[in-house]
Amino acid sequence: MRASVERVLGWAGIGALVALALIVVAGQNGMYDRDWFTFWGGGRGVLQSANIYDSTTWATLTRENGSAWFPNPIFIFAPPTAILFAPFAALRVDVAAFVWTFCSALFIALAVIILARELRWQRAKSLVPLLSLGLLFFLPVLLTLLMGQISALVLILVVSAAVLWDRGAWFAGGLLFGLTIVK
Repeated sequence: MRASVERVLGWAGIGALVALALIVVAGQNGMYDRDWFTFWGGGRGVLQSANIYDSTTWATLTRENGSAWFPNPIFIFAPPTAILFAPFAALRVDVAAFVWTFCSALFIALAVIILARELRWQRAKSLVPLLSLGLLFFLPVLLTLLMGQISALVLILVVSAAVLWDRGAWFAGGLLFGLTIVK
């Protein structure tokens, strides 16, 4: 009985994350004028073999894909970040933004779950509704979701690395921590 309740709550949680992602992306005009577009554009540049570090090419790539938003004259992140977002850039901006927003919300939820388990915090299950609301209105979480930032990915990588280090898996933790180069 308990396992079935947990399964239902798990699916309800996933449904809530899907709804949250839909609301965020629809409310942010498909993320065309948000940080998300920069990451998506970097990935699109990789797919098109474009020089995303050339200002003219970057401006053209941005305009051709529906955005007039130019917060930076070039793609300002390291090449691995552009490569990471190439699969997302195979999708339309708004569809990819939905997938990324869902993943970001999932990363945040998983980081909290991992920390609660590692700290053996038994009351975590009873506080899920309160924790969820608190996280949703926590400004860094809110900005990560509304702007399409990559902070949630960095969070899950750091939390996972710390857990692995705590268990003595130094190399595996180091590999995960090394992936934070995307930020």
